[in-house]
Amino acid sequence: MAAGTGSERHRAQDSQSEIGDASRPDRRPDGQRGSQNTHALLRLQRLTGNRAVARLVDPAQRGEATLPSAVQRFVPGTDGEDSRTVAADQGAAARATRDRVAQDANVARRALQTRDTDVLHVVQDFSGLTAAERLALIRLIHQNTWVGPNDESALERIWRAPGMDEEAARNQALYAESRERGADLPASATTFGRFTNRVAQNMTEGVTTVVEGRFDWTLTDRLRVQVGVHFVADSGVTAPIAEWRGQIDSWWNQFSVIDGAAPTTAIPIDFNLVDNASDPRTIRVHQNRRPGRISPEDRADAANYYVTMNPATAPHEFGHLIGLQDEYQRTHGDFRRVTGITPTAGPGNTSAAVAADVATELHNALSGPAAQRATTVQNVCNTYNIVEGNWAQEVMRAYDTAHPDRTLYQAIRHYLAVTDRFWISQRFAYSTRSVMGLSNDPTATSHSHPVEPRHLREFASIVRRRFPGRNWLVRHR
Repeated sequence: MAAGTGSERHRAQDSQSEIGDASRPDRRPDGQRGSQNTHALLRLQRLTGNRAVARLVDPAQRGEATLPSAVQRFVPGTDGEDSRTVAADQGAAARATRDRVAQDANVARRALQTRDTDVLHVVQDFSGLTAAERLALIRLIHQNTWVGPNDESALERIWRAPGMDEEAARNQALYAESRERGADLPASATTFGRFTNRVAQNMTEGVTTVVEGRFDWTLTDRLRVQVGVHFVADSGVTAPIAEWRGQIDSWWNQFSVIDGAAPTTAIPIDFNLVDNASDPRTIRVHQNRRPGRISPEDRADAANYYVTMNPATAPHEFGHLIGLQDEYQRTHGDFRRVTGITPTAGPGNTSAAVAADVATELHNALSGPAAQRATTVQNVCNTYNIVEGNWAQEVMRAYDTAHPDRTLYQAIRHYLAVTDRFWISQRFAYSTRSVMGLSNDPTATSHSHPVEPRHLREFASIVRRRFPGRNWLVRHR
């Protein structure tokens, strides 16, 4: 072997001089180990490396009595031996975790066998148990006369074990009882809950209505939505509930929430209208004025159905039951706020008429002989092609400017019968042709489906809260 260079020999000499008696740290006149020798060891470690220092200070390698070896400085990845040490440590940690889970599972199973829940306070991880065993433990704890702090903590740990969010959805009463017994758990897991809202609507025909949405939902492999009501039929009336359910199914049960990045990942949405005598939301069911036929007076709403209704009516009213607002008879601003859609411009003024002159004709028709008012107003609107859009809004502004004491909407409500107001005021309002708009309008243009993704935004949000970080979208099945 070639001799070292001068600088190497110098470094070795310096190292030896700095070591002094570092290999014998107990050699001090006062009999105590000193910090000076410790600093010398650290300096030598930086200069010559871990192994050289180990050979120097290891008594076994110098033929002396063996003492506890010093802890070496570890720098991950510096050599293959270090990498193997990391892998060994990781394997040991994994084995320790498995052993701990198995040990916790054994203690929990003994609690089930002995009916003694006091031992559960030492169990930190319930993942080693089956779902059935966890549920059995929960019921066992509930049987205790007094659920103390240790029991409460055990309930919390069990419910937070992997997969128990879905069990909470399947066992909501049991979950609620755990909360009642003192477990610090959220009111509902991300797998079930209740939605409610209440919204007042000012319709352009002069009616103020209130939407009161409420439904219960459960999210496992599907999103199941239970919509509770209590149908109360008038004397001698049989409510065709099965028919209404069929109509609702054909419109609403056609959608899934999908992952935009992986469209094959789909969660179907299942709606179910539940007739329950104990439900506080009552819907009265009436006979039609002319049985078997729909009359203008038979106007259904969220609280009143008729035996014979347009096939679009039950699906529309179902939309209100889940909290959706009307998309008809809305002003320009309301329409955009509710739907997120910019109102259509419409066909415009196809005649040479001036808005002020048309407004005058409308006023004369509205204030004319009562028997002909509705027909005369309709004729004026047809003559000047007044339909939903900018031209109708221009005529309405001209009317309101000329008659500020009674605007056009107010005049329609004042002069026309209830049965005539709707379609005339609709010419000066905005509506969609969706399930929540005028899907049964005979003049409506065709569309792919009356239920649109915006009507199901809340259900996409439910999935998003449980599975964040994905682009969840509503799509037709």
